[in-house]
Amino acid sequence: MATVIYAVLPARLEHYDFSYPYEYASPTFCMLKPVLKPRFLSLYYPLANEVWVSTLAVLLLVPAVVILMGHVAVGGALHRRIDSQQVIQDVVGTLLGQSMAERLTRRGWARAVFGAWLVFTFIIGTAYRGNLTASLTIPKYPPRPETLEELIKVTKRVTMPPYGIQFRNFYSQSDSTVFKTLAKQMDFVPTAYDGLKYAKNSERAHIEVRRYLELVIAQNFTLADGSTPLYLGRENVFPGLSAWPLPHDAPYKFHLDRCIMAITEAGLYEKWSQDVMVWARKQSPVGQQQDDGEGGGGDGGGDSNTKALTLSHLQGPIFLLLVGLGFALLSFTVEFLTAWCQKPKGTKKMACGKFN
Repeated sequence: MATVIYAVLPARLEHYDFSYPYEYASPTFCMLKPVLKPRFLSLYYPLANEVWVSTLAVLLLVPAVVILMGHVAVGGALHRRIDSQQVIQDVVGTLLGQSMAERLTRRGWARAVFGAWLVFTFIIGTAYRGNLTASLTIPKYPPRPETLEELIKVTKRVTMPPYGIQFRNFYSQSDSTVFKTLAKQMDFVPTAYDGLKYAKNSERAHIEVRRYLELVIAQNFTLADGSTPLYLGRENVFPGLSAWPLPHDAPYKFHLDRCIMAITEAGLYEKWSQDVMVWARKQSPVGQQQDDGEGGGGDGGGDSNTKALTLSHLQGPIFLLLVGLGFALLSFTVEFLTAWCQKPKGTKKMACGKFN
C-alpha cells in the first residue's frame, strides 16, 4: 500500500484497489488575485456608471429649466432676464455643498424647483460620501473567476503535477465541453510550488487538492501582513474521494479499513491537518512576526482592522486639486494676456515706463 493522498478515478480502479476513503480531497484551482483599480480614480468608484450619467443629465436639465422659466412668464409675458451664469454656478455649487444665492429663490416656481434640487443633492451627496469612505478604507477587488466555467474563459493555461496526466485523460473522455476544454489547456509542472509560482506571475491557474494548496500557500506565499497574492476558487473542479491504493483482494484491507475509519470518525485526521496548518503559518513571515510580538495579536494588541488613510488612498482628490490649480493658472494667464492686449498702445508704453 501507499500512504498518499490518491484520488479514486475509474481508470485507477482497473489497476488498484482502495482503502476506506478518509478525505474528500476535491481538486480546486488557484489563481492570482485581481489587481485593484488605480487609486487616482477613487473619486469615480463610489457611484455606478448609470448614477453618474443620470446625475449629469439632471445637472444639465435643472439650469435649463430655471433659465427657461425665468425668461418666460406663465401668461406669456417676459420677465427681467436672469443671469444664466449665476444660475449654473449656483446649481453646480449646491451639488458640491455650497450655499445658494437668495435672489434666485424669490419667486414661487423658483423655490419649488430649487427645493427639489436641494433634496436631490442631499441624497446624492450623502450616498456619495458614505460610499467614498467605504471604498477608500475597504477596497473592492474586481470580479474574479470562482467556478470552472469562469476559469476556462479567462485563463490561458492550467498546470498540474505530473500525476495530472491521468486527470487529463479523465477530463478528455468526459461528455462535458467544460472538462474537454480544461483538458486542452492543461500543462504539467514538477511540483505544486512551481505551479503556484507560474500562477502568481502570469495568467495561469494551478489545480490540486484544496487542503494541500492551502498548506503550500501558507508556507511559501504568505506575506508579512498575513495576506497572500493567491486565492482558491470557491467551486471545486469535481468532487473526489481520496484513499490509499492497495492491491486487489489484499487480505489486510478489512483491518486497514477499520483503523482508518476509527481515526477518521474520531476526528483525529482533521485535528492533525489543523495542527499542520498552524505549524505552517508559524513558519511563514506573519507567524514569525507574531511570535516576536509584532503581529498585534491578543487583547492588548490594538485594533488591527483599523487602517489609516494614506497618500495612496487620496490620489484622486490630490490629482483633482492639482488639475484645478492648473486650470486656474491657465485661466488667469489667458485673462491677463487678453486684458493686456486690449489696452491702448499709449497706456502700454506709460505702464512700461512706470515699471522701468
